[in-house]
Amino acid sequence: MTTKQIELTDEELKEFEIYKLIKPYIGHCLILNHELNNPLTGIIGYSEFLVDDESVPADIKSSLKQILKSAERMKKLIESLCIEKIELEENINLSDVIDSYQESAKELD
Repeated sequence: MTTKQIELTDEELKEFEIYKLIKPYIGHCLILNHELNNPLTGIIGYSEFLVDDESVPADIKSSLKQILKSAERMKKLIESLCIEKIELEENINLSDVIDSYQESAKELD
């Protein structure tokens, strides 16, 4: 089996190196987003349900509102982290790098 050499521009090489560095981090971040948001959604939903329940005492509703506030804050922080990483990915024009990489991989087969 022979290996073909593919010529990439300096910019493509730089972008590909950046992509290799951040790809696992972006994927990990998106998985964490999903895995953390599922239980948070449950906490928020059940807390809202109990806050609206007229049989729940006022002091408990006050505590539930604090739980809701904290859960919503956590949810926004998680989303913010993922949005940041996705924007970083978009800023380095990865689609061109990925296309170029896939072209190269096809040529090697």
